[in-house]
Amino acid sequence: MSVKGTGANPELIIEAGRAERQYWQDIWRYRELFYFLAWRDILVRYKQTAIGIAWALIRPFITMVVFTVVFGSLAKLP
Repeated sequence: MSVKGTGANPELIIEAGRAERQYWQDIWRYRELFYFLAWRDILVRYKQTAIGIAWALIRPFITMVVFTVVFGSLAKLP
């Protein structure tokens, strides 16, 4: 991947086969973009819920409690 031009709209050229060689460099170079996109995805996913992002932590906890009750108490499994 290379960037040509220094004007207001630089041209980004993506070349075949170069993605694997510079994978970690590109991840590090565009880390701010990665953080922004990840944060946006989290906000969009949990914006409609009443308790927001905490739902990502509460839901697995509730599932664990249900499985513990069902398999521990009702099915008598260790």
